[in-house]
Amino acid sequence: MNGAFEEAVESPRVVTVLLVSPEERDHRYFNSVFARTNWRLRRAYTIEEALELLAREPIGVIVAEERLAGGSWRRMLRAMADLAFPPKIVLAVPAAELELAAELLEGGGWDVLARPFEAHEIIECVSAAWLSWKAERERLVARPAR
Repeated sequence: MNGAFEEAVESPRVVTVLLVSPEERDHRYFNSVFARTNWRLRRAYTIEEALELLAREPIGVIVAEERLAGGSWRRMLRAMADLAFPPKIVLAVPAAELELAAELLEGGGWDVLARPFEAHEIIECVSAAWLSWKAERERLVARPAR
């Protein structure tokens, strides 16, 4: 995945989010939340599916479960380090496990979403993460070549 999407330097216009969850109810809920926006939701049920999608398409934000088939969000974070424009990771956790936020932030992640999900929290968190990703991408693209 090294250098993926280096040729795609124009500023992204559509918020594209990847939901990585084995739970079909999460996919249905995020679909219902995103149906009220012009955002694009991509879906994966395993880390392998998520990594395959990331290799094909630029994604600005990933919302992922803490525990996934094939590993955890930590594995995904490590794999994304090779991308030209790595997405921001938002971790979906039960409200009782919010202490993971510190570990996520120290590891380069963006934020946590507490379960049960609230539509307005999803919108606010994803929006902030995507705007940060977009600004970072624009800064990197604007840098003069060395």
